[in-house]
Parts: sequence; structure tokens; C-alpha cells
Amino acid sequence: MLEQAANDTLAQKPLEDKYQDFYRLLVLSTAWQESYWRQFVITNGKLRSLLSYNQSSIGLMQINERVWRGLYQLESLRWNIHYNAHAGSEILNYYLGKYALKKMDSTHPLGLDTLARVVYAMYNGGPREFRKFLNRKETNSFYESDQLFWEKYSLAKEGHFDKVSACLIGK
Repeated sequence: MLEQAANDTLAQKPLEDKYQDFYRLLVLSTAWQESYWRQFVITNGKLRSLLSYNQSSIGLMQINERVWRGLYQLESLRWNIHYNAHAGSEILNYYLGKYALKKMDSTHPLGLDTLARVVYAMYNGGPREFRKFLNRKETNSFYESDQLFWEKYSLAKEGHFDKVSACLIGK
């Protein structure tokens, strides 16, 4: 489903060929980091949408309801996993194509690993995180979220998607 969301987004908002496989990996890694690929949880015997620790982001891709409320339907973000996957995929495409690739110094482009990390930082904290993340990288003073995403992205890059069980059941 995440691969389909990424492909659908690429069909509507294409990226250069050299970034397409990278983008698909970014979508998978982001969903892994954000929700361990879950849309729902059961609490006290009731099914509910997965919420962030501060109750501001929702579902599989942990879309911030306040930030994106004008562009996405909140009920669909909460209860429709396909809609949530597509929304997150579109947001990643937006930060990659409209911010990261445009802000990147063309004479010294970022490597794909750094590009993934900076796009994830923007996904988490908005466009201002582009420079902030690069400053953190320069001083090797990463946020915990930077480190956790890097772990998931590195595992995904190596095809170790089976490691998601460690997040869910501790193995």
C-alpha cells in the first residue's frame, strides 16, 4: 500500500528518475519511523487511530492535523489508511521536490543518505529544518528523532524490513 501511494504520488508529481527509487524508500522508512506501519491501535478493547505522544499527529504517516488541516480531510486521515498513506507520500514529495532539491547547493549536492535525513527532519518540523538539520549534522548533535529515523532508513536501505517486529513485539 505504501509503495502504491508513492507510485501514485510520483505519477502526479514526478521527480527526476534518479530520485524515484530513493523516494519510494523514503516513504517506507518514514512510515516505519512514524508508526511502525500501523494506522490503528486497540486501547481498552476499542479500536482507535494511532495518535502521536502529544495528540497532534495521526495514523500511519503521523500527519499533523493542525498543520495540514486545510489540505487534507481530518476524518479520512484518522480512519482511512490509504488516504493517510497518500497524504504522507504527498507531503514527503513536497518537501523533497519543493524544498530540499531546490535549496541544495547544486555544486555540492547532498548525498542520498543526508537528503533522506534532511527531508525527514522537514517532515517532522517544517521547511526551516533544512538548514537546522545540516547544522546538526555538521556538529554531530542530532535529535533523537534524527537518530531513530536514520536507524530505520539504514535498515530499509539494506532490505531488513523484518526488523519491524523489534518495534512491535520486542524481537
